[in-house]
Parts: sequence; structure tokens; C-alpha cells
Amino acid sequence: MRMNLATGRGNFSCLVPQLTPAVPEPGSWAMMRLGFAAFGAVRHTPAINRSRSSPESNQRKNDRGRSLNMRNTLFAFAISATVIVASPALADPVPPTTGTPAAGIFDVVYSGGTYSGNVQVTTDASGHVTVITGTANGDAITGLSTYAAADNYFYSTPSYVSFNGLSFSTLANTFGIGNTGLGDYGITDILSNPSGACCGTHPLTLSVTRAAVPEPAAWAMMLVGFGGIGMAMRRSRRKSGNITLAQLA
Repeated sequence: MRMNLATGRGNFSCLVPQLTPAVPEPGSWAMMRLGFAAFGAVRHTPAINRSRSSPESNQRKNDRGRSLNMRNTLFAFAISATVIVASPALADPVPPTTGTPAAGIFDVVYSGGTYSGNVQVTTDASGHVTVITGTANGDAITGLSTYAAADNYFYSTPSYVSFNGLSFSTLANTFGIGNTGLGDYGITDILSNPSGACCGTHPLTLSVTRAAVPEPAAWAMMLVGFGGIGMAMRRSRRKSGNITLAQLA
């Protein structure tokens, strides 16, 4: 996507990431609070009895105290583990440089703000998109576009698109997806942003899956398999024909 409204060209010099201090996630706060609560529960468990009662009575009380202590400790560990599993993982920032080009078919699901789409792109060995299909905001994609000075390359690893990015059209609108240079992806459209200036709506979430393509060896095995099936069918037909002739004789 483009950055400079006057020249219509990308310009990274004015992209200055804003650094914000780290803030603990809600899951981290919950773990801290549960940890203090568990520590308090363990500290307030019945202490080992050292009174002058009978040895058997003291032993029973001591066993009960140890049992409660162990139960509270296990409970604290279980709660902490649950919070760790339930805490959302932080997404890795999108690198400013493009990934590895590769020929293939990629299924791309994106969402952000009022935008959503399900796209399939076919690339050549250089990463250039040769075919694009799917839907954007519910409308069928009709093909590629040069909106926002898109280079229309798609890569097999992050960053999946460059700053100029990927552009495609529907009958209702034209969209552009690119790397903002701020650690995320962004999307814009020609109706709300005719010039295609950076950076539109961001962050944009991209979920990319590479479609499985049979290897040459797999194709060879399939052909051999079909050939074997054909030979077996021909043999069975010959055998059935010989049996019929023998019966007639």
C-alpha cells in the first residue's frame, strides 16, 4: 500500500513505531492473585499437633494436617495450570521484510474492522500471484488489481505480503492488503481510500494455510496403481472368457 498522498509512492521514512510499556496480561494478573491465595491457604492449614494427647490421637491429627496441606498445594498448582492454558498467547509481530517465495496454492482467511475475506492465491516460483479466487466482504473476487500500487506477490512465510501488497477486486469494491511496516498487516479499499494511502485498517489478522500438492513420486505411484488395476481387470475378463468356452465345449 502507498504512503505518500502527494507522490503516490511508499515511503517508510515517516513510519515511526510507537513504543508502549509492557502491560501484564489479564492471565498474568490472575495467576499472581491465585498464587497469593494458594500461599495463604497453605499457610493457614492445620499445623502438626504437638500436644500431650495420646500418640495415636496426635498421629491422626498430624496425618489430617499433612493431607490438607498437600490437597491445598495440589489445588493451587491445578488452578495455576488452568490459568496458563487459558491465557491467550501474544501474536508475534509481522517482520518488515518479505518471506520466502515459493510456487504453491495458499488459502488465506483475513479479518479486521469491517473487513473479512476467504481468499485462495496461486503463486509461481518467484511468489507472483497468477490466480486469485474467493470472497471479500461476502462478494466474489473477480481478479487481481493494481490498486494502491500493489505488486501482487504472496510469500510462503511471514511477511506474506510486502508494503505494496496484494490487491483484488469484486463487483462492489477493490481492496488492498499490505505490510504496514509497524509490525502488522493492514487493509484498505478504493471506495473509502481512493488514493490507496497507508495504512487503512490495522492490525489485520491473516491465517494462511498452504494447500497440499501431490509430489511427482505420488503421481507416479497413482499411475502405477491405476495401471495395476487395469491389468487385473483384463486378466479377470480373460479367465471368465476361458471358463465360458470350456463350458460350451
